[in-house]
Amino acid sequence: MPTPSLAVHRPHTEHGPPAGLLRRLLGGAQRRVKRWHRSMLGHARNDAAARAVQWLAQWAAATEVGWQSSPCHHLRHALKPSFTPGSAGVAVAALAEFGQLDAAATLAYIIARWQLPDGGFAATDGGPPSLIETSQAAAGLLAVLDHVPHAAAAAARACAYLASRIEHSGQLLPESPVAPEAWCEPARLACLPALAAAADRLDRPAWKVACQRAVAWHARRNGLWSGSVPMLWRAAAAAACLELAAPQCAQEILRWVPWPCRGDGTYPEAPHAGQANVVTQALLAQVWFQLGEFESGSRLLGWLCRQQLACGALPRAVVPGWPRLFGLRISPLHDVAATARFARACQLQVRAHFSSHGHTLPQHISPQDGRLECVLSWARRLGPAPCIAEVGCGPGRYLARLRAALPAARLVGIDADEHLIARLPGGIERRKGSVLRLPAASGEFDGVLAIESLEHCLLPQHAVRELCRVTRPGGSVLIIDKHAAHQPLSLYQPWERWFWPHEVSAWLAQCGCVTAVRSIAHGPHTRPTGLFLAWEARLPAAASRAA
Repeated sequence: MPTPSLAVHRPHTEHGPPAGLLRRLLGGAQRRVKRWHRSMLGHARNDAAARAVQWLAQWAAATEVGWQSSPCHHLRHALKPSFTPGSAGVAVAALAEFGQLDAAATLAYIIARWQLPDGGFAATDGGPPSLIETSQAAAGLLAVLDHVPHAAAAAARACAYLASRIEHSGQLLPESPVAPEAWCEPARLACLPALAAAADRLDRPAWKVACQRAVAWHARRNGLWSGSVPMLWRAAAAAACLELAAPQCAQEILRWVPWPCRGDGTYPEAPHAGQANVVTQALLAQVWFQLGEFESGSRLLGWLCRQQLACGALPRAVVPGWPRLFGLRISPLHDVAATARFARACQLQVRAHFSSHGHTLPQHISPQDGRLECVLSWARRLGPAPCIAEVGCGPGRYLARLRAALPAARLVGIDADEHLIARLPGGIERRKGSVLRLPAASGEFDGVLAIESLEHCLLPQHAVRELCRVTRPGGSVLIIDKHAAHQPLSLYQPWERWFWPHEVSAWLAQCGCVTAVRSIAHGPHTRPTGLFLAWEARLPAAASRAA
């Protein structure tokens, strides 16, 4: 028998482990430290939108109290500079988008009281009507048509005023030369999205034709963007073009910027301008996400997160080099429009991620996966022919298995991405909508399912209330998501939020649910690893729920 060579063992015995093993160990430790450091930063970012929306709701409540306690209707002097009809309209649209309908309706009532006899809105008391203020106020009223009775009439009057200012050639004419859009002609393009939306919502085809004439008029005048147009109006016009389904026009507007961006991704208002307008940066972040420029939008959104104040609001402007006192910038001015635009940009970041990575989502799931076994056992307890909705369904890999297991069931897939909904299998009803504002009637479903969708929701507590709202009394809600204990050393997106068992259980208990939580297996694992949790909640019966 030959003697084994010692050269094979010498690197391990005399000189320690091989260099390749050391590199792998050091690389793994370095990656874990980076993930831990990013998780510490991420915890400050994944609730940024929630804090902004909470501040907007509190501001709406304070505005209502100030209006009711005022002996006269000239409240705007007391509320300036934070309140104008346009900024309130932007806040109403953001609050409605995040499902805060009560706060949105409160502001909508106040906006309607400030409407001028001709249907327009002015930026100041006694001032002339402004196209920008009127369009933003109209957009806010359109966002709450189903919840404010007189919003439709007020929005129709405002849009009729906008349409009356469009000449037959397509040029928009301001009411007065002192209006902000009078000296900045390209800014008038930002007045069209509300008119186009009202044409569809209120069935006014003539307004749609007027918008098309105005867009064509601006498209013929490319020289408008070659000059030193302020960056705020460029961003507003680009965002308007995207809402009007003209992405090429939006790209052309931003291509004509004659000055470069700063190192942090922000754009100054004009060449050699020192301060950065926060509304401008929030609008640009929205535009980048809608154009598919995810990296540029995320970089700009990260800058906005760093400017957020402790109360959740965003300042009006940021001057580079301003000193900080106890972590806060000196004398910041809270800005309603900046806060609302920032919250909207956070939401668009999530949607842009799924729009660009939707094709990578798995279409099928293994029959041995513990998550699927949990879903099937839960669905069978609902009866032989239940009505089940999956919120955040994606391409529908769980719904396809449910359709095969329960052929008599009525299945509904709800997702915010229309491209993912289009990939749903046949025989499943498709609905486009957000988990924060589900397109369903109260108590419509026997069971509601949410699998790994709550972690991408910017207001998870409100999302749980929505899940319970659309579930009938005595029905059941099943939530499957990740355990917060595994988040610090895992890969995840900056906005993701994983949950503790008692956290979601407490939210469900606030809706009167009796909840059981357990750990389930996933993927190739035959036993639970602790990464995935399942919350199964039973809603109270009709009598106890009403009580």
